[in-house]
Amino acid sequence: HLFMANNLYSMYIFIKDRKRDQTSNESSMGVQLLNNDLRRASSMNANAMNANKPFSKNKQIMAIADKIELRLKQEQTSFCERIASVMGLTPTEMAEFQVLHEKDKSGHGRALKAKFTLFNTGMEALRAQQGEWRVSSTGLREHMSAQLQDTVLPVYTEFYNTYAAVKFSKKHMDRYLRFPPAEVEWNLKTFFGRS
Repeated sequence: HLFMANNLYSMYIFIKDRKRDQTSNESSMGVQLLNNDLRRASSMNANAMNANKPFSKNKQIMAIADKIELRLKQEQTSFCERIASVMGLTPTEMAEFQVLHEKDKSGHGRALKAKFTLFNTGMEALRAQQGEWRVSSTGLREHMSAQLQDTVLPVYTEFYNTYAAVKFSKKHMDRYLRFPPAEVEWNLKTFFGRS
């Protein structure tokens, strides 16, 4: 998927740059294009129809660029949601935890241990795969890292800050509080490689 994402992103940037260059050329040649368009509109012969093909191709190219952008956003969102799920940090999982924690005050230590263990296991799995997930495009890498941080970090930071102060383990708090938010942020920031 990352190979495809890298290539799609490169195509998207190429098409976007081409459109920007075309737009700047069109604005400098505005009067000439307007005259050409008026001539094309008044002429209904086959030559005039062929003259419109470049404009049709540009529209097709831009439609493809829009589809590529939409697909990239969908894949990035899906990837980030899967990572959050592996770490037990989806909105649904956090709401379920909150309800469970509030209902069963006597077992809240076990629930907190389980939640921190789930996150730690997910974070370890993420770190173990870190070298395998390289994104060569700097722009895509930075965007995906930011989106991954935006998905995971606020939820985990709130959870960590709320429950790290609770004494839920008599002897082994350090086993559960292995990843402070700053370390998680660094791991997420560098997950797809470094600049």
